[in-house]
Amino acid sequence: VASPAVAKLQKDGLDPEFIAKFLPTLRALRGYTRLKVDGLENIPKTGAAILAANHTGWLGLDYALTALVVLDEAQRTPRGMVHEAWFLTPATAQFAAKMGLSRVSKEAMAKQVREDHLVMVFPEGEHGAFRASSNYEVLEFARGFVRVAMQTGAPVVPVAILGGEESNPVDKTIQSYEQLLKLPLIIPANLIPKPVKWRIRFLPALEFDAFEPEDADDAKRVHAIARDVQQRIQKALRDLQKERGNPYL
Repeated sequence: VASPAVAKLQKDGLDPEFIAKFLPTLRALRGYTRLKVDGLENIPKTGAAILAANHTGWLGLDYALTALVVLDEAQRTPRGMVHEAWFLTPATAQFAAKMGLSRVSKEAMAKQVREDHLVMVFPEGEHGAFRASSNYEVLEFARGFVRVAMQTGAPVVPVAILGGEESNPVDKTIQSYEQLLKLPLIIPANLIPKPVKWRIRFLPALEFDAFEPEDADDAKRVHAIARDVQQRIQKALRDLQKERGNPYL
């Protein structure tokens, strides 16, 4: 259970001036990764939406680069759903809150959606980011984002992110630390991101305005939709791999 101090920090919200301090570094990193982006027209200009992406690489550049693109190209600041480990100490909780990050949960996601924000979630969870190279085989998606979309009517924009597995690979994980840290301890293969080419593709949105809130209780239907989003992202990743060619050249 979070301390009262940490709980208060989580309510303080995003700090645009704090984020602005990191933008020069992130924009330099965008150049370093030779990032190419397409599908920007699929990001809603106004109103809420859930950006559901594959998780790639241990360093979190998948979120950082995608959030930067949304900020620079769509002039919107997304809110991220992240692992509870960010909120175990007041210092990390304060940093997360200022960056617009919330402890991942259906309640937190729904709150941001009802405030008309773009919400970014990685339905693979830490298992997607904290694993050795998989050649971009997307793991089964958790289904909370689908239930929130059904309950709120917010569209879901699938996002395919290519680059993290080569840029920030994991050598191995030590599962025995999971109980202490609330996630596995990783041993990264490198600390400085490798100079590979990144790609981000925003896919056409899936609309949920025809659903009723009670549809979120239909487990079979929810599972099928989550699987559909997962498969769309998987196909986009395969297309991006072919289009990118050699990760380094």
